[in-house]
Amino acid sequence: MPNRPASVLLFLSLITLPLTLLAGGVIHTENFTYPLTSAGKFIVEEANGTITISSSDRNEVGIIATKRAESQAGLDAIRIDIKQESDSIEVRTVYSSPGPHNGSVAYQIVVPKNIGKLIAKTANGSVSTENVGGNVSLRSENGSITASNLKGSFSLYTTNGSIKAVCADLTGDAQLRSTNGSITLVLPFYRVLPTPLSMPAPPSVESVQICRVLSQIKGLWVKPLKRSSAPGLII
Repeated sequence: MPNRPASVLLFLSLITLPLTLLAGGVIHTENFTYPLTSAGKFIVEEANGTITISSSDRNEVGIIATKRAESQAGLDAIRIDIKQESDSIEVRTVYSSPGPHNGSVAYQIVVPKNIGKLIAKTANGSVSTENVGGNVSLRSENGSITASNLKGSFSLYTTNGSIKAVCADLTGDAQLRSTNGSITLVLPFYRVLPTPLSMPAPPSVESVQICRVLSQIKGLWVKPLKRSSAPGLII
């Protein structure tokens, strides 16, 4: 066997170690699947970690929870507590001891597309949703909030972080608030103008939703106006 330099032997030894040791900690992933109707309620609450939520056409909730800690003892101190009822599922991260923790849990969750109510909270970490309808409530104490293609009423709150939201169809009130951070909101906004006499009027604009945005201190409140049935041009 040819002699190898000591540096090569050290490199070969390192790559055989588990990735979690090279990262200076340990990682463990848990998977869960529970049935939930599209009108049901889902709640997830976390102390340290990110929450990422998407949707599907299935009447079920899929949960991937990735636990991270500095040691195996710290990892064992983290428990995923899930409470299931006929029309609701509650997920909470439980730590065996009170006070600050060096561990965290990153959640990747898939819920029914038109879920009745979604609540996601974390103390330290970002929260994001994509293509989730229904009543959505997202909150973070220290982290950003991102929500795309919202299709119902929603409330987005963060203390230290930015908020970015894209609303595809506002069917109720929306509230956004950040104590220390910017707010970016995209709405389905249309204007209806009188139709010139030389142009035929469209049959109806009842499907047009006109939104009003009211600026408030440290936040925004968005309320849909009554739909208009007067002929007009949509621009």
